[in-house]
Amino acid sequence: MYENGKTELSMGIHNGKREKPIIAYASNLPQGMIKEIECCYDNGWYLAVTYEDSREAKAYQPGRSVGVDLGEIHTMGAFCENGQALLITGRKVRSLHRLRNKKLAEIQRCPSKCQKGSRQWKKYERAKRYVLSKSERQLWDALHKTTKQFVDWCLAQSGSDVYIGKVEGVQRNTRKKKRANRKQAQKISNWSFGKVKQYLAYKLAQHGIA
Repeated sequence: MYENGKTELSMGIHNGKREKPIIAYASNLPQGMIKEIECCYDNGWYLAVTYEDSREAKAYQPGRSVGVDLGEIHTMGAFCENGQALLITGRKVRSLHRLRNKKLAEIQRCPSKCQKGSRQWKKYERAKRYVLSKSERQLWDALHKTTKQFVDWCLAQSGSDVYIGKVEGVQRNTRKKKRANRKQAQKISNWSFGKVKQYLAYKLAQHGIA
């Protein structure tokens, strides 16, 4: 990376020969030690920058324990051993999933009426990518706000240890049930508990919460 914002992105080695790097110009790069810059595509090109912000995570201090249950109707239900409880609704996330599924179903019915590879077919494919990209950004924002709300509550309760109920078996056991209808299966597939746990892991660690 150069002072004028010019960045050379490696393309690696192909057939024993190093490919020419991609040249990109970036402004307003984050302050701190940049570790990695990656060129990505999501309905448009962008640069993903990984950097160190020089802020150290707080040291662990023994305090109160917090138990958490993740759910589809309510994203998070938490109880602290001091008697305080928190319930975070998943209405926003559920509505985003429903809208995405509805839009995708409408788009996916259309390509069957036209020839694959045609101009109209490509138009539907672009529309599909746009819906997926937009919904992913909206879900990302909603889940980050949800997990931040929980972390702030933990700090207010002087929480030091968070225990999250294991939910991986719910999906597996639901699929085994013959009477699990299509609507129920869709609800389970829309459950973003993996991302919630991922966001909580690093946000809690920043504040010294195990």
